[in-house]
Amino acid sequence: MLIAGQPFFASILLGMERVEDESIPTMATDGTRLYYNPEFSNKLTIAELEGVLCHEALHPAFLHHTRRNGREPVKWNMACDYAINPVVLDAGLTLPEGALIDRQYSGMSAEKIYDLMPDPPIDLPIGSEGGEGTGGNQKPNSSTGHFDKPCPWGMVNDAENPDGSAKTDAQKKEIEQRWKVKLKQAAATAKRQGKLPAGMQRLIDELMEPKLDWRTILSRWAGELSRCDYSFRFPNQRYAQGGFMLPSLRKETIGKVVFGMDTSGSMGGDQLREIISEVYGAMQEYEKDGVSPELTVLWCDTEVHEQQVSDPSEFNPVGGGGTLFKPVFDHIADHVDNPRAVVYLTDGYCDDFDYTPSCPVLWGLTERNDTFNPPFGEVMVINQ
Repeated sequence: MLIAGQPFFASILLGMERVEDESIPTMATDGTRLYYNPEFSNKLTIAELEGVLCHEALHPAFLHHTRRNGREPVKWNMACDYAINPVVLDAGLTLPEGALIDRQYSGMSAEKIYDLMPDPPIDLPIGSEGGEGTGGNQKPNSSTGHFDKPCPWGMVNDAENPDGSAKTDAQKKEIEQRWKVKLKQAAATAKRQGKLPAGMQRLIDELMEPKLDWRTILSRWAGELSRCDYSFRFPNQRYAQGGFMLPSLRKETIGKVVFGMDTSGSMGGDQLREIISEVYGAMQEYEKDGVSPELTVLWCDTEVHEQQVSDPSEFNPVGGGGTLFKPVFDHIADHVDNPRAVVYLTDGYCDDFDYTPSCPVLWGLTERNDTFNPPFGEVMVINQ
């Protein structure tokens, strides 16, 4: 049923080893294996079983098995449940009675929910040998602020090595990268069938979004555009007097980097000037190694206004109407020789992409925009 009706969850579950284990009361996962007690599973209705399986799938999908980082395990499991149970229900699935649901936490990460939750009682039963907490529990009593009797089903355990030792930070990063690939593949499978659960793409995007600040990302991206290699065109003078002709190490400039600037009504001039100043400053770091950025700014709403700049104070936004991307790329094709890259800063409320750029493109969104899905380039949400 899940394969046909919920291909996103099914794709995740099919990649996990299923282990029958009567020592656990319900179900559990460590991201690699899905443990289940057959006595518990047999008591569930088909709809409830599907819901619990999808619940378990979302724990490793959202990296709950690698992100506890010393947090109290019972409270961590409860926070994780608050984060994923609404997703399960919004997908049209059913959860057994007692599921942890509180809509005030909808859309929040498990870490944020954990910080907002009251602490559970010390003697709260957890239903897991490893002390990794419960899946479905009732929320704190609104009058007392304390947790009522839990309903222990569906647990998430920390990812561990075969000998039971904790994973190192490097191992956790490797696990997280593998799961991000699995998550993207599962989403692609569901999308092709038109069955990606509502809101799932936004959650996936948030998980995939780099944790680095945007200035660091821009510096990394700009660095990839500069090339460094040995060349016989410039012999190494150190060895020339001895009769040896050896190549010298040459670093090319970043070249002409074109900034497309969305000056539609939703983009303020001061905001644009501040952003470009920081971008320019990040690229100037490469001058220390003999790399000189050459910047062309194309201000555009529905028309293009070109400006050559050598100092951030010279930036002069022009525009304020609607939004079109194509004029910038048309202008580059007609008037800019061999640009190395295009950095386009925009709010993303436009979708005219009927062209193919001749160079790498970095889209810098000034705010999260789930409707912005360009067919080319790398997308980055600017974190000011």
